[in-house]
Amino acid sequence: MPSSPNRRAGALALLAAVTLAAGSALGLTVLAALVGLAGLNTGALAGTGDAELGLAQPPLAIAAGGGQAGAGQGQAAAQEPSVSDPVTLIPGSRAILLADGYAAAPAAAPAAVRAMIAAGNQIVGRPYVYGGGHGVPLSVLAPSYDCSSSVSHLLYGGGLLPADADMTSGELEQWGLPGPGRWVSIYANPDHVYMYVAGLRWDTWNAAGPGDGPDGIGWHPLVRSAAGFVVRHPAGL
Repeated sequence: MPSSPNRRAGALALLAAVTLAAGSALGLTVLAALVGLAGLNTGALAGTGDAELGLAQPPLAIAAGGGQAGAGQGQAAAQEPSVSDPVTLIPGSRAILLADGYAAAPAAAPAAVRAMIAAGNQIVGRPYVYGGGHGVPLSVLAPSYDCSSSVSHLLYGGGLLPADADMTSGELEQWGLPGPGRWVSIYANPDHVYMYVAGLRWDTWNAAGPGDGPDGIGWHPLVRSAAGFVVRHPAGL
């Protein structure tokens, strides 16, 4: 007996998915011919969405700079972590501050997050100098840093910024995606930027008061006030 329109549409949807994936002109011609043979018309299909036909949505477009469209403003496409220094691993999903001022990374964290913690450990205790670390490739350890250059060093370590990036706190206020992330949250305004990596704060001073670790660039165990800051996060983290 003749197949139902729904069954014919389902078969054509499967063929359409294969054809569109192949992207060949010949395949599209064959598909058009089969549509006619099946008794369907393009007008009937025109009002049917991809989801209804079972067609896969197209992948994210690759931007001219190599990043994925939608990956977050100014954010590079996900790459291999840029820092491979060893880092102490601990069970669970939260980083902790060690007695020596370095951080231990959670074993459950993505490789990019562990690499960001390793990158932070590289510059713990470096002097704070306004403008320090700017104009220097992120692949080079600078003699001093400020808030935005130190945060950028961590993002570079995780493969999230190219080595030639030179971002201010105001630019980081627009970077990535809105809201806190699962693993990384960046708090920025035109005057300052700090971040949390796997629950541990990276900052330039012990803004949360007594018990907030060393007074300088590095890891700080307490949660500070976020008043006046915009929170952003890297796509996927």
